[in-house]
Amino acid sequence: ENSGALQGANAALSLNNADASTPVTVTNATGGTISSTDTSITSHAISIVNGDIDINNMGSITAAGGSGMHASGAVNTVINNSGSVVGADSGIHIANTGTSPTVINSSGPITGGSGSGIYTESLAGQQVTISLNSGSNVSASSGMAITDTAGEATVNVNSGSTLSGEVHLGNGSDILNINGGANISGATILDGGDDRTTGDGYVDVINFNGVNQSLQGGRIVNWELMNLNSSLLTITDGTLAVGDGTTGTGVFLNNGSTLDGSNSLALDANLGIDRSSTFELTGNGSGDYSVSYNLTNAGTLNMADGVVGDHLSVGGDYVSDGSVMLVDVDFNPLTADYMTVDGKVSGNG
Repeated sequence: ENSGALQGANAALSLNNADASTPVTVTNATGGTISSTDTSITSHAISIVNGDIDINNMGSITAAGGSGMHASGAVNTVINNSGSVVGADSGIHIANTGTSPTVINSSGPITGGSGSGIYTESLAGQQVTISLNSGSNVSASSGMAITDTAGEATVNVNSGSTLSGEVHLGNGSDILNINGGANISGATILDGGDDRTTGDGYVDVINFNGVNQSLQGGRIVNWELMNLNSSLLTITDGTLAVGDGTTGTGVFLNNGSTLDGSNSLALDANLGIDRSSTFELTGNGSGDYSVSYNLTNAGTLNMADGVVGDHLSVGGDYVSDGSVMLVDVDFNPLTADYMTVDGKVSGNG
């Protein structure tokens, strides 16, 4: 345990736990500082190679050249950060060539430079869990907040945390949970990985849980599935693409959620609306909205804004299950908001 000042040119603290059967815990206590002064990209404040090593940071970790924390080899690493971590390359960089999971929990700032705030190099099938809790703020001067490569990453952005910059989760089936109270106003890209098709076997899921958020849909890329759970999401730039139109992919509104299309929205996805949820299409009489694939509606399509002329087009099938469609009608002359469907219409309501 360190509660003073550790400083080194290349690495202030270097650990090679070749005896992986013996767990090692490193604690940087409140008030403790660990820093490396060399400006080489390979000079890290804490450098870990192999083995079962946990790091608990309540103090300050800074690297002038490399990463604040760097782990490589076959590592089984759990990082708990409530202090601050700063790296000229990445704040935290885990390059795990083993089979054990990587776990990062943070309630303090993690700041990268030319790399990422958090960078996890993971192998196919490897489990990566990153949880940003209250007080956490992840960013990098490069603009790359979180990067994962090939593993199965789950990123939890929890209440009181801040995410600034880009998220890229690479190959694998990844999950991004944006939870109520999280600040993602500075998020520039939320990228699920390789693409938004299911043919490769990867299914990337983004969940908005209890949020009230306005986002540009063009910043939400490469997801097969989006769930709104008790959330209000307003798309401000008129475009959102999720999935490839196959069954089970697309955007799903659950538990009293609302997807607000603002003045217009081209939704390149299937859309499912449960009985308690709403698709808001109030474009003041000139709103042009489209769902490129199937629309399954047990909830509400709301086009009622006091002005006629808003239009919704459905490129696939429309299936109603006791749904409600609210529209404006002007009887003199006889005009109204309206919906057109290219595919089949079925159901009731």
